Amino acid sequence: MPLPALPEGYLLRPAVAADRRQIHRLLQNFERETDRPVRRWQFLGWSVVAAVLLWMMVSMGVAVVLLAIVALSSSLFWIQISPLISNDWKQYWVIVDCFAVPRSSRSVEKPSGKLIACGKLCRYRHYSLLFNLLVVPAYRHHGFGSILVDALSQKAVKPLYLACHTNRVSFYTRLRFEPIAVKELPASVRNALGITPRSKLLALKLDR
Repeated sequence: MPLPALPEGYLLRPAVAADRRQIHRLLQNFERETDRPVRRWQFLGWSVVAAVLLWMMVSMGVAVVLLAIVALSSSLFWIQISPLISNDWKQYWVIVDCFAVPRSSRSVEKPSGKLIACGKLCRYRHYSLLFNLLVVPAYRHHGFGSILVDALSQKAVKPLYLACHTNRVSFYTRLRFEPIAVKELPASVRNALGITPRSKLLALKLDR
């Protein structure tokens, strides 16, 4: 069954540098949707950090605690800012709503329209990998994800591999992907996709 074309006013294109902030925001929002149990562990982790800092203040003095806080703050700042200054965006393709305006951008170089979907395609000599296929919630169930996957699969070096949770398998099998056993994956692909016994991810493959 042929996929629908993009509606008028939407554009599929390679990401540009000005898209970095919108891609990063989309990734963050997706993590908030899917990692709710992890956030409880994060709260517990910060509680432990606070307890350790209090103990250091009592036993080692305020100066040592201030140094520890500065080091921790610097690390957290780098974790937040690194996606915005890396070249990772060059491997992304995006769909843009040309009539919508991004929520905020103070940069002189602004993307034209609102980024509503993205996907990361990593092409290698003998295969490709697909990561981070994401669609803004308000634009889901309108075919944008399917159109993006189809476009990226045409640009990929086959076979094209991806990893997903069980609730997304039917979406990809409709687009001609097939499940593949972990033991059949090349080690480089398995490691890049992050498939481990604890990850609960399933591998899928598109041959043509």
